[in-house]
Amino acid sequence: MLFSVVMILTMLAFNQTVLAKDSTVQTSISVENVLERAGDSTPFSVALESIDAMKTIDEITIAGSGKASFSPLTFTTVGQYTYRVYQKPSQNKDYQADTTVFDVLVYVTYDEDGTLVAKVISRRAGDEEKSAITFKPKRLVKPIPPRQPDIPKTPLPLAGEVKSLLGILSIVLLGLLVLLYVKKLKSRL
Repeated sequence: MLFSVVMILTMLAFNQTVLAKDSTVQTSISVENVLERAGDSTPFSVALESIDAMKTIDEITIAGSGKASFSPLTFTTVGQYTYRVYQKPSQNKDYQADTTVFDVLVYVTYDEDGTLVAKVISRRAGDEEKSAITFKPKRLVKPIPPRQPDIPKTPLPLAGEVKSLLGILSIVLLGLLVLLYVKKLKSRL
């Protein structure tokens, strides 16, 4: 805001009569997208919106980390033009779009030769300091369930009661065999 006031006061204070040429000026707005993981080519959409007309002028897609520019903006008259640049919500469930909004001011003036020139200034919405338009979407970390250890199936150990029962059954079986043997011997006699 302060820069805008200083710029306007400067234009008024140094008001020189310049014969303006019939001209136009074009300028582009560059955007950068930065991801944590190198080599990730997830697409992200970035929109350029005119504050004055409240409509989207252009939209670009950046695959993964990289830079891109919006289509050139053409100006034919002196003035201050205000735009807003933001990252649209990601369709990819692995990322959350960067919610930072950038205000872009384009100052169109005449130079000493009477030719239109444009100066682009960008900054985070609400900040006074100039900054590059850089988005850093957040990677959503999916929780990894803990791995369950493989427990080998082993036979149950013989407990004290089972050992006693097996001992008793062995003695009873041995007694039955002895009894049958004795009975067989008696029957032969």
